[in-house]
This record gives sequence, C-alpha cells and structure tokens, in this order.
Amino acid sequence: MNPVVTAGFDTLARIRVVLCDTLEPSNIGAAARAMKTMGLSRLTLVRPKQFPHGMAVRLAVSANNLLDDAVVVTELAAAVAGCHAVYGVSARQRKIPVRVLGPRDMAAPALATAQSADVAVVFGGEEAGLSNDDLQLCDTLVQIPSNPQCRSLNLAASVQLIAYELRM
Repeated sequence: MNPVVTAGFDTLARIRVVLCDTLEPSNIGAAARAMKTMGLSRLTLVRPKQFPHGMAVRLAVSANNLLDDAVVVTELAAAVAGCHAVYGVSARQRKIPVRVLGPRDMAAPALATAQSADVAVVFGGEEAGLSNDDLQLCDTLVQIPSNPQCRSLNLAASVQLIAYELRM
C-alpha cells in the first residue's frame, strides 16, 4: 500500500483562496470549511455582497477563524498583489490567450511556487464566474472537467476540489 503524500502546511500557508463577487454568504462559509479541511487558511474576498453574515458563520462550522481573518478588498488587483502566480478557476470558455490547465495539472506548479512565494487561486461569483477583466490578472485558467451540458459547479464544491488537489 502506498502512503499518501500531502503538501506541507508551510507551503499551503502561502496559497490565497480569492472569492470574487460572492452573492451568497453561505458559499463563503462553505468555501472556508472546504479550505480548512484541506489545510488552506488564507481567504480573501473581493466585493462580497454580504459579509460578515451569520449564514457564513453557520456553514463554516470549524473554520470560523478563516472568516475572522478574511481580507476584504474592492479590487482583484489588491487581492493578488505580491503573488508570483495567479490561477483563475472558471468553467466558461475564453478567447483570451491564457494557459489552460486542469486542477491536477495546476497543483504541482502552484505548490512549487508556493514553496517560496505567494500564490492566489481566484474563483468568480455564483452567477457569472470570473469576468474577463478579472481573468486578465490571472496567469493561468483552471478548468474543472465537467459535463458540457452542466459545466458550472457550486462555488464551495469548486474550492473543495481545487483545495484537495493542492493538498494531495
């Protein structure tokens, strides 16, 4: 039986999860919980509609400290300032010339960078995902393989999947 090798907490501590334009506070809480279960601890919110909010606290369960420590900014540029790599997660097909990777393929280079520098993984809002303007600030587009007839995942589910790949 092969032992499971996971990323170290020092490396994971350099990864920011950035949620842009969240509409539902419950998704912020659920994303925080997803992050904490995989060892991620840095949450940044860009233009959240409602935060702080009791529903976020209820869904965060044991990850309320991530909500307490969350950084809230009005522009994505401020959220990713100082990052050496910025990955934008979106299901939408783009004509913007940007490198496209799947979650598993993005994990290794993201972790390699995070050994010595900050990395951001950016998620768009529930209704429209990342805007083209926000995607312009990303080095790489990450697309989660899904059913072409139903490409959009729940925000917290997307965070969980990406966090899992980073952890493993």
